[in-house]
Amino acid sequence: MRAFLISLTIPGPPVGKQRARVTRTGHAYTPAKTVNYEALVKQTFAAKYPDFVPLSGPVRMGLWILLMPSKETARKIKKGIKVYPTIKPDIDNVFKIIADALSGLAFVDDKQIVESDLSKHYADRPMVEVVIKELT
Repeated sequence: MRAFLISLTIPGPPVGKQRARVTRTGHAYTPAKTVNYEALVKQTFAAKYPDFVPLSGPVRMGLWILLMPSKETARKIKKGIKVYPTIKPDIDNVFKIIADALSGLAFVDDKQIVESDLSKHYADRPMVEVVIKELT
């Protein structure tokens, strides 16, 4: 049996999963930013893998979160100074929004993710590189 390898690029600035909000009347809703980013992830996956059957076994998911540096940070990088992106969004919230969005598409449920590799870096273009590997 050959293990599947899914590779996906989510364009644009990464977004972290936001908590559900509750109105004064007690109605709970998901913030629009979260809904829109999950839709982008789903659309990107569906466009690249139109007839994909979700994986049913354990998987490893890797995320390389690429963020735009501020002007000041970009100057430091140009000078050769190593700068780590200790800025929002939180790495775990980006993982959660992508895992939730890909549930039912790339894998049956995000509980199948048993290994992960996460990192944040600065880059010229913001995006998230996603790699999902079926574990056999």
